[in-house]
Amino acid sequence: MIPNPTNFPNFLDTDDNLFLVHDSLRLRLVEDYNPGDKSIIVEGYQGILATFPDTGIITLTEQCSEIDKRAISFYYGSKTSNSFGDLELLPEFEDVIKPKKITNVTMNVLDKHHNHLKDSLIEIEKFLGVSGQKDKVPFGETITGRLNFIKNLVYQPRAWFTVENRVGLSPLEVTLTEDSFRTGSDQVNYFWFIRSAKVLGYWEKIYPRQDEKNNKKYYYTFNDPGIYDIKLLVKNEYGEDFVIFEKIVTTKIEAPEQAIINLIPKTFQNYKEGTPIGGPYNIYPKIRSSTNAFVEMEIQDGENLSNPGYSYAGELLDGLGRPIDQIKEYTWMLGDELVHTNSNYARASYSIGGYYDLVLRVDTEFGAYRITKYENSIDIIENQNLWLFNLKTPNSVSGGVLETWEFGLVSEVFKKLGNQTMSLDRNNSFLNEYDNSIYSSSTKEKAKKEFFKNVSFAQQGTLSSGDKGNSILFWASGGLVLEDQKINVKKYNAFDDTYSSLSSISNRPWNWASLISQDKVYFILGQYNVTSSNSNFANPIKTDYDLNSTSVSSTKTLGISDFENGAEELLNHPSYFNDDGIPTNGYFASYKTAWKDSTGYILRNSSVNEFFRISDFYKTNGNLSTPFNTITRLPDMTGIAKTEGELVSLSSGVFFFNNSGEISAWNDISLTWETGRASSASSSFRSLQDSNESGFEDKSNSLLATSDGDKLAYLSYDYSKNAFIKFNAIDLTFSSAGNKMRPAGSQLKLGIY
Repeated sequence: MIPNPTNFPNFLDTDDNLFLVHDSLRLRLVEDYNPGDKSIIVEGYQGILATFPDTGIITLTEQCSEIDKRAISFYYGSKTSNSFGDLELLPEFEDVIKPKKITNVTMNVLDKHHNHLKDSLIEIEKFLGVSGQKDKVPFGETITGRLNFIKNLVYQPRAWFTVENRVGLSPLEVTLTEDSFRTGSDQVNYFWFIRSAKVLGYWEKIYPRQDEKNNKKYYYTFNDPGIYDIKLLVKNEYGEDFVIFEKIVTTKIEAPEQAIINLIPKTFQNYKEGTPIGGPYNIYPKIRSSTNAFVEMEIQDGENLSNPGYSYAGELLDGLGRPIDQIKEYTWMLGDELVHTNSNYARASYSIGGYYDLVLRVDTEFGAYRITKYENSIDIIENQNLWLFNLKTPNSVSGGVLETWEFGLVSEVFKKLGNQTMSLDRNNSFLNEYDNSIYSSSTKEKAKKEFFKNVSFAQQGTLSSGDKGNSILFWASGGLVLEDQKINVKKYNAFDDTYSSLSSISNRPWNWASLISQDKVYFILGQYNVTSSNSNFANPIKTDYDLNSTSVSSTKTLGISDFENGAEELLNHPSYFNDDGIPTNGYFASYKTAWKDSTGYILRNSSVNEFFRISDFYKTNGNLSTPFNTITRLPDMTGIAKTEGELVSLSSGVFFFNNSGEISAWNDISLTWETGRASSASSSFRSLQDSNESGFEDKSNSLLATSDGDKLAYLSYDYSKNAFIKFNAIDLTFSSAGNKMRPAGSQLKLGIY
């Protein structure tokens, strides 16, 4: 077969196809050539025949034929010692007969530089190298090899892509942008794979939809929720490369439902089931616990029968009851001091009272989350608390509705316990007698104020409110006539926020004073139903009420022998009589009492009518078993004149507070009154008052007061809910109590236990 003119660049050219040619070679044909012959025989001049190349082109010429047929040329593929074989007529010649003897067989160089060009071309081709030659080491023998070595370095692809819309609800369509580089040529193939991050090792080949306008963008839809890895494999003629982005796509289902959290009550805690039972809750469950106790909570395993298809944690379940998107992390935010682990169970502990939210965040395997919040679900009561009893709707006949507020002595925050209310049954209609013109204009108002505050509060036993201890509330019932009046009694459990009725104390008209010891309440004095001209007797009956048995343990009519040092004056109210012998100030007095250690103290007004000055001072005497035997008069309270105020006991003495920064304190060690003003280190007393109210500095403003029996006293003024003040007996300072605001309402009584 006649060789191609050139094989380059696929192969190097050689003498075989570029035809080595020798000049002026000639032989004579010894046998006729007939058209179609594949060989010819020539004269056997071995030296000349040997000079011919092994293959090449020869020409048969003679002078007898027509001019255009005198020469024909052949490609010969082989030769012998006297012949040329494998003849192929060159296409530009006509195959004609060539006679022997007169026909020459020749080879001539057409141009002198033919072989030089041929040889140069071959050398150039050898230097350039053939197509597809790839050197495996640098600095090879051919340019092509070197170039392809470099191309293999430069054009070996580097796979890369970006993902848009990586996170969302399934079905989720993501956009894949192919950003591979060093791809080298157009002959590049891209292969996409995905696998679930949960089933590593198994790659699924996918065929994303290619954008019609931008062939680098692809679109693929993930139908099943999960976290997915994506792999791109890029191949070209120079090699291949792949890139894997792990957890690059997250397809989610809807976030979990609200978790159903069970609070686990202990015997010392109170628990209110949520509504509806088992949730989802319209009303959250609540638990009440004391400080420094564990509050435990958990989420049950399994399907919530109240919400089929969902777990108690809120996970959507498949047909086999398994979470489709399982919760992997529980984060409890309870506002307490403990560190909480990743668990469906938690417990909290609090050192400060107050309402706390139960907050739980759950994060799922596929990245969804849900926050469950039970507001004010955890109610912590401190060991010792201040209790404020307010009348929400005061009524002169029925008394009104009583609300109880808890004030933590550490948290200094008021909170109301549920909706527990109690009707305070009492009637002040008997005071209408003071509408008579006989009495001074202020007598009725003064009497009503004293009646309203004729209330006592006592702790029952030694258990504090935080330990589920009880307290007892006493108040004057009033009524139409004195003979029907009594002391109403209710037991209050502050931990449970429940009232229970106790037997009233009969035949005890209003205006009594109470002295409250550890186990007894002593009721003395008050209005007496025996009257005569120019007399204003106080009730001589002493009623001993046992706090443990919640009943009257004894009564006694006090006589002169039961008083010492002039204290028998207590048996008569301070009075001013008119010409008819009627006391124009009414049949009552103003008493302020306190109990310290084993002694009771009584302050009483010494003046009447427009000016009820409080100064007369007394104390009880007795022994360890019977602390109250007699009453002794003590020196009058010193300091400026006081018409309003409250007496409380602290560890350093018995203190009297009014609407001023002036302090009068009875020192029960030196048996003297000490007076003065609050320390300059404290805020000014005036700045703690509610200056928005007219008359806020009036020293006759009434108040309630109580103490922790040690260093702190709390003063709550009637004229404004913004006047709630704390006194510290250590440095003799006044300061704002808590947020300086007590709950609205007509305050009835303060007590601490």
